[in-house]
Amino acid sequence: MASTAYDQISTIINRLEQLASLIDFADPVALAEAIEQVIAEIADPLPGNVGQLMALASAFSRAARDTSPVGTGLQAMSGQKLPGVWQGDAELTASAAVSDTSDLVGQTAPAFGAAASAIDAYADTLSNLENRRRDLSQQLYSASHDGPDIDIFGFNMPLDPMAWSGWLSSVRNLIFGSIDLYHDLQYAGDTLAGQFADVRSKAVAGAGLKAGMTADTVLLLATATINGTSLLGPGQLARLEKLMAAMSPADQARLAAVLRAAKSPLEQAYVLKALAAGHSLSQVITFAGEIRGQSSSWLTNQLSLAGTAGVLSYNGTPLVQSTQTECGSASIVAARVLTDPIFAYSLTTGPDGQSLTGSQFAARVAEVDAQTHDATNKIWPQSLGTSPFGVASGMNSGAADGAKYGVQWVDDTDSANAYPALQHAISSVDAGHPVPVLLAPTLDGMAHGTSLHYVLITGHSSGQLSIYDPEGGTISQIPDSDFLNGTMQAIDFGAPHVNAVIVPGR
Repeated sequence: MASTAYDQISTIINRLEQLASLIDFADPVALAEAIEQVIAEIADPLPGNVGQLMALASAFSRAARDTSPVGTGLQAMSGQKLPGVWQGDAELTASAAVSDTSDLVGQTAPAFGAAASAIDAYADTLSNLENRRRDLSQQLYSASHDGPDIDIFGFNMPLDPMAWSGWLSSVRNLIFGSIDLYHDLQYAGDTLAGQFADVRSKAVAGAGLKAGMTADTVLLLATATINGTSLLGPGQLARLEKLMAAMSPADQARLAAVLRAAKSPLEQAYVLKALAAGHSLSQVITFAGEIRGQSSSWLTNQLSLAGTAGVLSYNGTPLVQSTQTECGSASIVAARVLTDPIFAYSLTTGPDGQSLTGSQFAARVAEVDAQTHDATNKIWPQSLGTSPFGVASGMNSGAADGAKYGVQWVDDTDSANAYPALQHAISSVDAGHPVPVLLAPTLDGMAHGTSLHYVLITGHSSGQLSIYDPEGGTISQIPDSDFLNGTMQAIDFGAPHVNAVIVPGR
């Protein structure tokens, strides 16, 4: 859904909700005018052409069928001995390239298929919603002319109290039904956008080649994943492309030499991720030398804290907040771990280059949490945790891949207020930027001592959000609809309401 259409729908929802607030208090004349406005608001067909959408879905389906045999053929080739012209190291390099190309093409057919399914489902939803719109519009028009007793500006208004009450209830239901209709359209558009973000994150090859990256660099970035999530998100890739394009020829040659010296594609990917995080080329070259030749499991454990599934941890020790008031600080630290492998390396490795023990890691995290808490609470009382503005400052003070964060307040009991803010948060995560979220307690939770709590959105895929909770270091999966609807009980039962999101671009 285009941003202009999204804004238009949000405007319609706001107007309908304003009109709905008049129902129980308006006199007959004002009520007649309000109904006329509602009819006008929902008179136009919903944005989108169902026929064109179905044709586009069919095109993606054909592309998936045509691409699938290519991936199968490449996979078979990667398992065969290459021609004799390839000898020694050249044969190993060529075999790896064929294998990576097979992996990349193998992702293409499912991506095309996912796009086809997403568009087809959206077309079906749009058709059903348009039928609902026409039906609601007709019922509102009929209701406005159904009153038997008095005619006011062309509207018949029943004067009998019982008849008036029943008629008023019917009109109220129709107006709120119209509000629900446009919320459903908004959600369908958001769902489609999220599904295409999944597809887009697997399509980095085209963007990388267009930016002038070499084919082997593009391949490693497209295929490097940690626990199913791309090592570099689209936002980080975009920054990396700009940084590489702005390098002098000499620096480009230095970076190319470092990448050639790396012992695995995953190692190369971490080098490029460090560059995207904002470190100087000299710092990146030093880092590359320190991690050279390490195994994939070592790289994953030391640089992503992803050695244990479902937990952000190092050597079995979870990354958790060190004190009751440091959930905001811990969320900032976790965000830096996810975007900056040099920072993660500083938490897991001593000055002598030796890997820390689990207890040493916990002590180092506690030290960094305290430093972060001090730096982000210069005015705000530390006993109250960290303010959203302090969290935004902390997100901006580290090497957070160039994204500039700000606070967006959320009232998740008001859908017109909450939806744009929460969708902004999801879009930011789709671009590869972790998003801190401030959760607020229910009244019952407050009565039982539940306080505000920060968590961190770390990923989004197939309609599921990955949420890091600094209290236990766990990463849980919840439907993105729970987040959009303000029902986050699965993350924090006592504090399920989204009170603020700290997002780039605010």
